[in-house]
Amino acid sequence: MNGAHDAGRTDELGRDMELAERLGVLDPASGDPHYWLRFRASVMGDAARALAHRRLLAELTVSDVLTSWGRAVVPAALAAAVAGLMLLRAGSVDVTPVAVQLEPFPVAELETLELLSPDQAVGFAALPEAF
Repeated sequence: MNGAHDAGRTDELGRDMELAERLGVLDPASGDPHYWLRFRASVMGDAARALAHRRLLAELTVSDVLTSWGRAVVPAALAAAVAGLMLLRAGSVDVTPVAVQLEPFPVAELETLELLSPDQAVGFAALPEAF
């Protein structure tokens, strides 16, 4: 490469200045010089929290898990039991059965279904009586 030609296109670190100018629009630090410092601090903080969480999970025992479930499940079960008792008490009102009288209905007034004649039943399958 020609040194004179490269002198106008590159900086002291050897970066292509034209490319750096075009890519500068995509750099979030172009408008905020402290962006990458805050980004690094945010990533490191998230990583520290995740590692601490994993360390705690590694030390958990079965009884710890059951205890944590119990904190959520026991109050919900108690609330369901109380609601069930309230429903049972509400349904325990003294109810006397009422006898229903059926009125006689003449069989002659029943509507009968008209069956298809064998000539009209073309395309239907006959099922055995077991069905």
